[in-house]
Amino acid sequence: MPTSESAISDKLRRIESGEMTRLEAFSDAVFAFAITLLVVSLEVPRTFNELLQAVRGFIPFAISFSFLVWIWFQHTRFFRRFRMDDAGAVAVNGLLLFVIVFYVYPLKFLWTMLFQLWSGGPRTVPGPDGSEVPIIERAQMGQIMVIYAIGFVAIFLAFAALYVLAWKRRKKLALDELQVFDAVSGIWENVAVASVGLVSLTIAIIGGADWSPIAGMSFGLIGVAKGVHGFVFGARRAKLEERLKA
Repeated sequence: MPTSESAISDKLRRIESGEMTRLEAFSDAVFAFAITLLVVSLEVPRTFNELLQAVRGFIPFAISFSFLVWIWFQHTRFFRRFRMDDAGAVAVNGLLLFVIVFYVYPLKFLWTMLFQLWSGGPRTVPGPDGSEVPIIERAQMGQIMVIYAIGFVAIFLAFAALYVLAWKRRKKLALDELQVFDAVSGIWENVAVASVGLVSLTIAIIGGADWSPIAGMSFGLIGVAKGVHGFVFGARRAKLEERLKA
């Protein structure tokens, strides 16, 4: 018996407005902790110079914050679509949260360093003995991109694994045809985004410090990957919705 448009909408609305599970609540707490680690300073500036220093950290903070919000949105969207709290989902979700918390410092360091270089700010910091040491040595530029890319790939492969679990449990979760399609679409979307990180990682490993700018710029391919995915799967989803409404 064909599923009516109102039935599809009602089902999706019930799923997306469902009560938060303990897994989701725990995940939100971890995201909140990760954002706390991004805070420029936990103390109120005591001098104007300290205030200026805090302001200079605003842009790197904003970029890092936006990235975490994007990851949080992807996480929320998944668990609103697929109400999973079995051992497999807990394990993969735990791995995802672990990587996110670990990823915060490389994320903050990279963008703070780049902003310092682009804005002409100081390129050295006081060392333990009081002497000035460089924020990063040229030979280390490739290494920071490798660390950044590994974390990026791990995050989106974990998302892909969650969608694989949802697809494998489609009968147990009583997913309808549209939800099964969304699970497959989610797998390919996250694999595509992770592939961009793999491109950057390959460039950073092969080219080292000399190719680190190219490794960084390659993340611009995220827009291309998501655009191609949206074009292909968006058209297929629209056709599926029309067929289900018929």
